[in-house]
Amino acid sequence: MAIGIEGGRILRRKDGRPLYSPVFSEDQKVGLIDCATEKLQREFGQYAPVGVLKEFVQNGVHLIDTVEQATVPVSQVYSDTDIVYIDSGPGAYLPGTHKGDYQYEPYDWSRGMDRARIRMGLMVAMKVTSLRPEKNPPLIMYTATPKENALFTELITDLRDKEIHNFPPENFIVYGNYRGKDGQENVIKHTGHQIEGLDLHEIKVGKNRDRSPNRVVVITQSAHWLRIAHLMENFSENFPDETKVQVFPVATPSRLASIGNRVSSENIMSSDLNTAACQYALMELGGTAASIWKYDPPMASPNMCRFYINNELYVPAVNNGN
Repeated sequence: MAIGIEGGRILRRKDGRPLYSPVFSEDQKVGLIDCATEKLQREFGQYAPVGVLKEFVQNGVHLIDTVEQATVPVSQVYSDTDIVYIDSGPGAYLPGTHKGDYQYEPYDWSRGMDRARIRMGLMVAMKVTSLRPEKNPPLIMYTATPKENALFTELITDLRDKEIHNFPPENFIVYGNYRGKDGQENVIKHTGHQIEGLDLHEIKVGKNRDRSPNRVVVITQSAHWLRIAHLMENFSENFPDETKVQVFPVATPSRLASIGNRVSSENIMSSDLNTAACQYALMELGGTAASIWKYDPPMASPNMCRFYINNELYVPAVNNGN
């Protein structure tokens, strides 16, 4: 278990060295925008004009960079947090194990990203509990594929047995199925399913479990938040008006990409995009674009939801294309 956090970085017990560091350099941002726009034009040019795609990429890179900066110093924790929502990420908790997310297997920087989210989520829940006079913990949510859920439940039980946390089982909400807009129950396979099934109207909190959540803290890395923010706007009816959604970013791995997985682009001469942060951003920009324009049904809007960074409302730029 981590011994603490410093600027959104989880520190190892062995030597306290930070596992992560931020963000894009100015050259990387320029190169990333050019490279991602070219990539999206090839893949989605039949669905949207290049101007719309570039505007989407520019807004997306700005969002990723802004959210990543919120890891330094670490984001604030508030006592009115009713739900700590850990959105599952790449990599298994224990080294050398796999949970089926094979699209990330070639990328060595993806190792342990889910581990970092789970650790951060538990630490946030501990901090929330300590801030409350009654010391009552928030709900902790983890929604993922059935295999991921089984691994998470086993992990949480093991950490409780080792007295690393003392949250009772009833404080965890873990599920692998979701009810879609069509009313049918389906198995969760990706982030779109997770957010479509995240209906906070159905979750009541408080002493008598009779009110909507005041604040939901979402634990994830900044590039993944790009996709989540778009999905939350698309499924905005799932979120009560009075509920604050706060992103609590976990810093992105700082490792360089493996030689076999390097970005191929003419832009590489002016800007080095061969870092985990750039590769993960490219992947999430492409995945988000597919959700907006390609998937059936496509998103109703190419825009992102409003959300909180610490206690400040962040209003994303509007993508004027459609």
